[in-house]
Amino acid sequence: MTLKNDRFTLHDTSGFPLVRFHNERASAGYALQWQHEMEALLAHGAPFVILTVAPHGEETQDDRKSRGIWLKHHRQALSQLCLGLASVEPDAVKLAALRQMAQGATRAFGVQQFVTATEAEAIEALSRVLRRHDEAAHD
Repeated sequence: MTLKNDRFTLHDTSGFPLVRFHNERASAGYALQWQHEMEALLAHGAPFVILTVAPHGEETQDDRKSRGIWLKHHRQALSQLCLGLASVEPDAVKLAALRQMAQGATRAFGVQQFVTATEAEAIEALSRVLRRHDEAAHD
């Protein structure tokens, strides 16, 4: 089954299994489109990782609530197929705070989360996750 990138507006799947989420495309009310795209990723049935590079803007309360409900309902499928999520935050103060939040999110949603200072570090972390998964699948 081919994952058609033209079905996605928030995510770039052209480098699948590395999926890039574009925060700059996520304006108020984006949660429904995000849900459709996440469901398409899960329906594809192949493991993937997500990279977020653009600075995270303020998410509306409605979008955060909607995404949170979706994440709770899809936790099992998400934890099986989404092997990791990495965000890039170059600001050292924000980086430290986001790393703490990522630890809690990893426990809550079953998806390993990373926050790095550079895109190269984020890609390396996600690449390690994919390699470990591939190695375990071949054992």
